[in-house]
Amino acid sequence: METVDFINILETYNKQRKLFSKAFPKDLQFCTQMALINYLEMKASLQDDRTLNQLLDYLEPADIEAVGGYVLGNWPLQDLKQSQRKKFILEAIGQLTLPELIVATKEESPWSYAKLLLDQYGSVNYNIDIRELFELGNLFQFIPASEIVKINAASFRLFLESVGDSRSKTVCADSATRSAWHQLILKSFG
Repeated sequence: METVDFINILETYNKQRKLFSKAFPKDLQFCTQMALINYLEMKASLQDDRTLNQLLDYLEPADIEAVGGYVLGNWPLQDLKQSQRKKFILEAIGQLTLPELIVATKEESPWSYAKLLLDQYGSVNYNIDIRELFELGNLFQFIPASEIVKINAASFRLFLESVGDSRSKTVCADSATRSAWHQLILKSFG
């Protein structure tokens, strides 16, 4: 495989895999990450851009969508924190199914990814609305009680109604978090 073809090949593979409702094979995660690193190193060598600090900064949003969250989910969290494209990467990770999310992010707690994405929204408008819920994807299930109270009840209702059966609505959490979810559900649905 030519390094320049990596993104196109992986995008086609991911489309076919999703079409047949198959999970990304765990044993391919490492070798796919190595191929991604080779691709990014090649891209970095072709661009003489001194403003980019790390390899992840060479990913374009379309590349991130093509690669998918599974390959990026095992990337070191420190690198994600420093990346200029962290919002796009975290959104891709949040789009994974719940089992894929847990397997792909085994080095870190999924809450770490959710918190990092929530931090992107800033404290100016710290009300979690429908847009933020969709961008969180399945990461919304790992929000702690302190963040759940910031979710807009009407947005939460629309979010749950619109995702239908495409997302798991089972939440494994401590009693404080379950209580916060309970209060939000009561506010949302009466």
